[in-house]
Amino acid sequence: APNYRLKDNRLFYTGPSMQSMRLVVMSEEEKKCVLMECHNNPGTGNHNGVRGTRNRVVAGYYWPTLNQDIVEWVRCCHRCQMNDPIKTVAPTLHPIKVKEPWEVLGMDLIGPLPETRLGNRYVLTMTDLYTKWVIAEPLKSKTAAEVSAVMTSKLYMFGMVRKIITDQGKEFVNQLNDSIFSMLNIKHAVSSAYHPQTNGQDERTNQNIKRALRKYVNQNHDDWDVHLAAVVYGINTAKQHSTRHSP
Repeated sequence: APNYRLKDNRLFYTGPSMQSMRLVVMSEEEKKCVLMECHNNPGTGNHNGVRGTRNRVVAGYYWPTLNQDIVEWVRCCHRCQMNDPIKTVAPTLHPIKVKEPWEVLGMDLIGPLPETRLGNRYVLTMTDLYTKWVIAEPLKSKTAAEVSAVMTSKLYMFGMVRKIITDQGKEFVNQLNDSIFSMLNIKHAVSSAYHPQTNGQDERTNQNIKRALRKYVNQNHDDWDVHLAAVVYGINTAKQHSTRHSP
């Protein structure tokens, strides 16, 4: 068959373009394993919806009924049905124009969340507005000192940016951060309470993290920090709808 190729005794689907090789999945048990990997597993799946799950599957696998099977798998996923919010029409966001990676970051806070065994109650998120790369770090509090310490450690680790956008929370707008931004030559832009879309990308990041965490935490919801790294890995390796690439 012209769209298939045999390699190491395994059948691959190349498609008409012959530009990619996707392993042909034959048995029902193999299909189940692929769907578990690409939908259910922390990090590689994160219980994404149909589109996110399909992006994962088609990156490496193929079978003729793939699309129908994915729709049915997601529809029947108990955790997704229990935890996904009712879909509403999202407000129109006006994305900020960014020319290169690591130029502008959106920074936000998730919480308070149930306190974990390690004493964490918040998550600091930093999103690169160009690539959509996400950094998320658990925090015990949202004091200016703790927030700024994590922020500066990530900037020293990954490099300086030109601008950081936050809301008007006291954990971001304070004398300590003013001094840090001045020292590092970073412009601090504060989104208006009347225009939350200014930092819309980080708001979406927070929703994605919270949605995924809900599907993995225990009954007491006090182990979310254990799953945070896997959830962020899943976000950073998933194809973004806006860029058509993973961060």
